[in-house]
Amino acid sequence: MSRETKTASARTETTGIEGRVMASARGRVMLIDSSPARSAKEPEAMTSGDLFISSLIGCGAVIVDATARKLDIPIKKAAFQAETVRYADDLSRYININIEVEIEGVSQADAETLVQAYQDDCPIYRLASEGSEVSMKVTAK
Repeated sequence: MSRETKTASARTETTGIEGRVMASARGRVMLIDSSPARSAKEPEAMTSGDLFISSLIGCGAVIVDATARKLDIPIKKAAFQAETVRYADDLSRYININIEVEIEGVSQADAETLVQAYQDDCPIYRLASEGSEVSMKVTAK
């Protein structure tokens, strides 16, 4: 029996402006700037690192919200905050990724259940945790 697969695609191209590229996916376009370590310019748009960490916790917020609705756990708000640590002379690797999650209107046990669904279901979290040390602090409010 073969498993059903899903595909996604994106495209990125240089713009002719130092440190800036244009990315597109699903008909949406955005600019991505280089980090100061790779370009003489200070970034105006989000950098690849910004997008990575935002995707990591954005996936978490989406999954927590969807799982709460599915399990009929009424949350008031779920807030994710993340911080990464890399060596200044080797930006190709995240040493630590620290994630803090606050979920309002639920018990600590429900908050942990919702965050576990994120850890189990988010492919970005899986990639991050396989290549870096990821810490997770979950707080119910």
